[in-house]
Amino acid sequence: MILNWVNGIDDSDPQLLRRTYRMTSDGIAMILEIIQRHQLNVDRRMDGTLTIYTDAARAEAAHAEVEQHNVLGIPTVFLLARQLRHDFGAHNVYGAVLDPGTGQINGVQLVREMGRVLDARGVEIYERSPVLAMQEGSVNILRTPQGEVRAKAMVIATNGYTGKLGYFRDALFPLHSHVFATESLTAEQQARLGWRGLAGFADDLDRISYASITADGHLVFGGGSNQAYSYCFNNRTAYPGGATRAQHAHAAMAQTLANYFPESRGLPIRYRWAGTLGITMNRQPLIGVRGEHRNVYYAVGYCGHGVTLANVAGKILCDLYSGDETTWSDLPFVNRQYHRIPPEPFRWFGYQMFTRLTGKSPRV
Repeated sequence: MILNWVNGIDDSDPQLLRRTYRMTSDGIAMILEIIQRHQLNVDRRMDGTLTIYTDAARAEAAHAEVEQHNVLGIPTVFLLARQLRHDFGAHNVYGAVLDPGTGQINGVQLVREMGRVLDARGVEIYERSPVLAMQEGSVNILRTPQGEVRAKAMVIATNGYTGKLGYFRDALFPLHSHVFATESLTAEQQARLGWRGLAGFADDLDRISYASITADGHLVFGGGSNQAYSYCFNNRTAYPGGATRAQHAHAAMAQTLANYFPESRGLPIRYRWAGTLGITMNRQPLIGVRGEHRNVYYAVGYCGHGVTLANVAGKILCDLYSGDETTWSDLPFVNRQYHRIPPEPFRWFGYQMFTRLTGKSPRV
């Protein structure tokens, strides 16, 4: 999904709230404009996404928040439970917030198509050349199996995999989010399911679940329980045994989906995978420049909002590279200190104990 907002932002500050929404909505508009300008072949739909609320008190608080949004010029809409049941087919919910300026985009197509545009402009892209080590200096040196790359400036944009290079190991959890996708559903199956309109939804649970239906009819669903998120000892970024080994996670996820859409029971599952997220303790990204020579730029820790924020981060880093330190200085995640995560083995034990005891995800 392609979404607004930045996780972890203090919503008690109206100006920061409006600034954050405007920044991400401008970022979405930028992505769509690039697609349109270069006529990129990217599947997308921008008919809005929902945040659904599974608790009456949280739904009431969300309703009040929407009223605050509207005063600030933010066009979110609160939907009552009966509207959700009738218009969207969702069960066991007390309300939802519709963000009409959001949607769904095929991220793989976007990356490949943007690569094609860059290639036509003479930019050299080297795939299958993993960086094994990095040496900072007035000229940075990156070592790959085939040789070295030397550059006066470099960007660390490896998100959940960043710790493997020795950067931000004390700031990022590489969290494995388990996901499945059904077979391509017919129009009749979608009607029976009850999903009518909208690109996708996420819920209000701490171990967030999220879903979307692709252009060719696959229902994609992830999250929803402790089983659906995994942290592996010592920041491992490959899920052991592969996604097909996480049968307990997929069973729990199917149950969560059925709670919202009872007719989803028995839908054939076609794909299963685990995706590595970059999660920070306060759920805000880390964007800025570091190093003795101020030539190591970074943008990581999107906490699930990477489609929009990675593109926004590109714009921020371009400004920082050109010497503009002021345009983004009011944002609490640009060139700021971060909340540190304890080292191993305390990290692994702490994560396992906290999540199992509380059903929540560690955060500050």
